[in-house]
Amino acid sequence: MKKTLVALAALAVTGAFAQSSVTISGQLDAGLGVTQTAFSTSATSIGTQYGASRLRFVGTEDMGGGMKTNFLLEMQPNMNSGATSASLFNRGAWLGLSGGWGEFRLGRQGTTTIGVVCTIDQSGCYGSFNGGGILFSGFSTTAGALGAGAGNWFAANPSRGVPVTVALGAAGQAGTGLSVPSTAGDVTRVVGGITYLTPNFGGFTGQLQYAMGGLPTPASAADGATVGLQLAYGNGPIWVGLGYSTVNGYAASPASGTLTTLGGKYDFGVAAVALGYQKEGASANGGAGLLFTDATAYAVTVMGNMGAFKPYIKFGNRTVSGGAAGSITAAQVVNIGTTYALSKRTDIYADYAVDTATQGAVAGTSNPSNFALGIRHTF
Repeated sequence: MKKTLVALAALAVTGAFAQSSVTISGQLDAGLGVTQTAFSTSATSIGTQYGASRLRFVGTEDMGGGMKTNFLLEMQPNMNSGATSASLFNRGAWLGLSGGWGEFRLGRQGTTTIGVVCTIDQSGCYGSFNGGGILFSGFSTTAGALGAGAGNWFAANPSRGVPVTVALGAAGQAGTGLSVPSTAGDVTRVVGGITYLTPNFGGFTGQLQYAMGGLPTPASAADGATVGLQLAYGNGPIWVGLGYSTVNGYAASPASGTLTTLGGKYDFGVAAVALGYQKEGASANGGAGLLFTDATAYAVTVMGNMGAFKPYIKFGNRTVSGGAAGSITAAQVVNIGTTYALSKRTDIYADYAVDTATQGAVAGTSNPSNFALGIRHTF
């Protein structure tokens, strides 16, 4: 249940703040997880399994005439230690204005692609490896063995082909995988971003986004900058969406990248079926070594509607080519599971995923898998 804190002190001074409010809401996730890595090791854990726990503060001020001031601050508490990440509001921190003309947001926020990907996912990008749905696979990369894996199935930010100098660690140690973000954001967000969201025109919506480069002292304002676009249409059982973004390189890692995502969903009532396709490209401007220059991914998801039960199955793959990695199947994932609503705000879940992609020429690798059983509560 969302709880609203009204600015009572301001009310005592003037009635002009009567429409100001701050809403506290969030989600807590705790469960048992068993993970088998690509390098034949396994681990059992208690904590967040199905999707990140979060605590958010959402504020609005109605200024009259349809104009509003809006903000969001969202953090990610750890259900084991109680700590948050080093960046307190790592999940979002933006301020903006809205009206009949649409909405502007300034700050740290999701990319124009993430909404398209998570609608295709149907679980809101929950479940599977790392609690990211179709965003992540079970792969990990080892230095010196570029065919060993990739860090994602679908992406939400161009990875710029993952320059080799960025992706690889010391010999024999796990690297960062192929989910290295643009310099203007992280895997699913941008920083220093400005986003315009259109009003809803009979089911049609759009977004435009620009994010400045994330470097402390960029050579130019365009270094590492991200430009994004989203177009979507939803009406009754039908939804279609398009996300597109580009990112520039910077002096130390000049590769640039593009990311195009197209998806659709149809709800038959007893079940909804969604299809997604993604194309990623990278250019080694200035001769930077890349793990890949071209990547293609697809996903098919089916979400059942059986009262309190919401069973699902998701499958698809990602292939990469060009660059140091050569041509490999970077991810080939099957994910099955279900949620069961104990109440309007509390679910239990069971989720299993396996990445069956070829592991490359690395001795001792196995197909990574993940099983999670737990409880999720929203408030």
